[in-house]
Amino acid sequence: YGSTVCDKKKGCPKDHITCDDEDPCTTDRCDEERGCVFEEIKCDDYDECTKDTCNPSCGSCQHIPIDCNDGDVCTDDSCDSESGCKHKDTDCNDHNECTTDKCVEGKGCVNEAHYDDCDDNDECTYDDCDPKDGCKYTNVKCDDGNMCT
Repeated sequence: YGSTVCDKKKGCPKDHITCDDEDPCTTDRCDEERGCVFEEIKCDDYDECTKDTCNPSCGSCQHIPIDCNDGDVCTDDSCDSESGCKHKDTDCNDHNECTTDKCVEGKGCVNEAHYDDCDDNDECTYDDCDPKDGCKYTNVKCDDGNMCT
């Protein structure tokens, strides 16, 4: 703080105090009651998808995107600016009615064919699976065109 000794010719000294903590990430000022005050620069951009920091080499704010990857192949990871990281179950539906769709830990989406599920145990139908419509059963035509059979 300034000198408190009064000079008989000049009176009380009014030396200006320089408040500088040499930290570019603070705002430095002198408060009449408290003396030097060093306030951190506020870098919050109010985006939950960034980590907000002050770069100590230049004093500028940095907003570094956060990594929302939870390491689970069965979730789709994203970030919402207001609520932060989100982890939604992966949609493995391949839109093929002839497969069973699921997500397997460590592998991701697996779409297993299930043509055998269309077997209606009726020897008078051809059993098939259509990717769009699923199981189809077509009647077998027993007439082979041979009059002797």
